[in-house]
Amino acid sequence: MCCWTRRERTRFWRRCHFFTASVAPSPLESAKNSSLIERYRITVLLAAPTFLRGYLRKAEPEQFHSLRLIITGAEKLPLDLAEAFEQKFKKHVFEGYGLTETAPVVSVNLPEPTPKEPGALVQPSSRVGSVGKMAPGIAAEIRDPDTDEKLSLHETGMLWLRGPNIFEGYLNDPARTAEVLRDGWFKTGDIGRFDEDGFLYIEGRLSRFSKIGGEMLPHEALEQK
Repeated sequence: MCCWTRRERTRFWRRCHFFTASVAPSPLESAKNSSLIERYRITVLLAAPTFLRGYLRKAEPEQFHSLRLIITGAEKLPLDLAEAFEQKFKKHVFEGYGLTETAPVVSVNLPEPTPKEPGALVQPSSRVGSVGKMAPGIAAEIRDPDTDEKLSLHETGMLWLRGPNIFEGYLNDPARTAEVLRDGWFKTGDIGRFDEDGFLYIEGRLSRFSKIGGEMLPHEALEQK
């Protein structure tokens, strides 16, 4: 187990940044939580895609009027869900990526910045299908899942991370810790790649991939053939 629970992290973040947070006892209570969003004029919503579907069914557009940012993670955001959510609420859903062992944010898509001057170029801060750009201070490597050989960041392979946010190990479980922590690098267990602009794409867990002809292929693709 790790030292931080999600609720503790939320409280810590709230105290550091001096804002009010509403922590729902159950994310499955979509109607009740929608009322809280409307009542307290909540501006940021963090929810897994599964729970966003509940809001899509039970919430009314006017209840989400105060929301400025919606970030989802914990599982892949289906494109049809993102499109349906934006069509109903006129709110874009931004996908992020993280793990308990990384405290937890690794990368996230964000709204596009407003240019300081008309016509000025700005770096893109979101890309459909990706989980965004890496948070500051985190280093990444893509390695061969079998040999741990370092690959190009643009190749598909095992994602390794290093940074001040990485945990120190699992409580009373040195064997498991040794499997994932090596020379300061953390083995995520996720297969991923980066595009030319630095956006991270998570293809899935290693357990759902097989190496065929030197290429990492998801089981879903193999099952469809």
